[in-house]
Amino acid sequence: RRPVGEAYWCAKGIQDYLLVSTPRLGGATGSCTGAMGLDRQHCVPGFEDVQTFDDIWDWLNYTVPEIFWVDEPTSPILHTYNQLLGYFSIRVQNVKEPTTPTEFCANNAKLVADFNALADDGNNLSISCFPRALSDANRRTDAYPEISSYWRNQTMQSQGDSLAVVRGLSDPGLFRSKELNRERHGISNIEGLIDTYDASGYSVDYRMTVSDPDEHIRIQYRSDLQVFRDAGWIGTTTRVVIMSFSTYNHDYDVWTASDFLFEIPPDGDLMPSFSVKPFKPRIYETRDELTFTYIDYVRLAIAIYILIFVGWAERQHKVRNHKAGFYYHISLSGITDLGLVICIFVTVVWRTVVFHDPPTASYIELADDQDRVNGFRSFRQLAWEYNTVFILDGIVMVFLMYRMITFFRLSHTIYLQWKAIGQALKAFIFFTLIFVPAIAGFIVVSTALFGKYILGFSSLMRTSVSTFKLTHGDLHPNILDRDVVVGVISAMALYLLLTFFLMNVFITIFVDAYYVIRLTCTQPAEKWDGQRIRSWALPGVCVSMFQAVWPSQVEGRD
Repeated sequence: RRPVGEAYWCAKGIQDYLLVSTPRLGGATGSCTGAMGLDRQHCVPGFEDVQTFDDIWDWLNYTVPEIFWVDEPTSPILHTYNQLLGYFSIRVQNVKEPTTPTEFCANNAKLVADFNALADDGNNLSISCFPRALSDANRRTDAYPEISSYWRNQTMQSQGDSLAVVRGLSDPGLFRSKELNRERHGISNIEGLIDTYDASGYSVDYRMTVSDPDEHIRIQYRSDLQVFRDAGWIGTTTRVVIMSFSTYNHDYDVWTASDFLFEIPPDGDLMPSFSVKPFKPRIYETRDELTFTYIDYVRLAIAIYILIFVGWAERQHKVRNHKAGFYYHISLSGITDLGLVICIFVTVVWRTVVFHDPPTASYIELADDQDRVNGFRSFRQLAWEYNTVFILDGIVMVFLMYRMITFFRLSHTIYLQWKAIGQALKAFIFFTLIFVPAIAGFIVVSTALFGKYILGFSSLMRTSVSTFKLTHGDLHPNILDRDVVVGVISAMALYLLLTFFLMNVFITIFVDAYYVIRLTCTQPAEKWDGQRIRSWALPGVCVSMFQAVWPSQVEGRD
């Protein structure tokens, strides 16, 4: 359903156009790539190099127009390889301005009040606490009247050919709730580096493909941004700026839902991040897609067979060996069989319900909005579902590989190794639990030491990932920059603890378990002839039919 490489190259093409540095107006006349891109006097920083509020406005002012509205491009642009679908959306989420300096102080209200009292005596500037993160209680929902008034005047003047009008329907001065954005525009929650943001906010939309993309379009766009900037649309109360758009690559026949974020925590830092998700809105149109659909139905039939017939036979096998039938469901065979059935059922039903209707042409019409009825449409949720179904397909393969182990145990050698793993697993778990406190302590200490300097250690979750990398020799270079002694000691201690000591302990445990199994499992290996293989691999009905059709061959073998 998704050939190797297509999704990557399709997403890479989007990223390369939006992440590069671009010239300022009247600045650099050549390319801003390489060392030239570091000249901020003549070049706008690339997306991932944005560090200040001025950089955000510059990126919106100079980079965005050069991506979407180029009248006569001298070189290939994004539109050369991708159909730009509908609108480019800019959405911001702001917190409230504090009515008193200590309104949003978490634990330091008295300290802030005392500092302001001293500041008043010394004629210094006072300080105020802003909300650390967005919530329903501190989210700004008041209108920006000057922006709304300006927007109404401009949109009233922009009547005529709908494809020549660059401004969308959304009033950037009015707050829109998450329920409204989800229902009308398909906007869903989005995860950033710092927080997860809902679908609400102040939004402005611009049509990416206009009939006459000359200089007057860029002038209108930049004039709007100047008004937004003067009104404080993006400022100290802003916690995130989200830029979203969708494309269709006609060469790969792949859509993308792109989201680029500037997260702004209350310390004044800027955290750029982006997400480009390839997807297809419908998967039942081409001949190849129909073939894959029929294969899905075959997989569903196999899953039903496993659930009913294989499950019944396995439970009967447990009963014949004087064990309760439910032991099958807690064995490796039962867990993998049930996992296979659940994942196959979920993927087939999910694909049928979500990606069956409507046709692709309807999605294109909805995104383009040529009649200016709906405005911007986000496909992020649809792209997430499309890619999540592939994750479930991957889990199906994991269950299938583990289920194959139960078949390979027919080999006496593999059976002994399997028994040895089971014997060693008890000791594995015991030693792992012994070292869990040490590893947890290392994660907590590393977070305390380096969390204030390095993003990879800023939270316990990030430190856990960095610790895992450290066990493989991937030492974060900033650790040595901050503290050489602690960094070297930490790396050596973790290597000796996990990579050297635990690995050798686990090897010793497994060798000992295999030795025990070799001594206790003395029965000889079983021989499998054709009749026994047929009886094992096929249901009893099929074996009986084979014997009825070819009785002479069966008797001859006997």
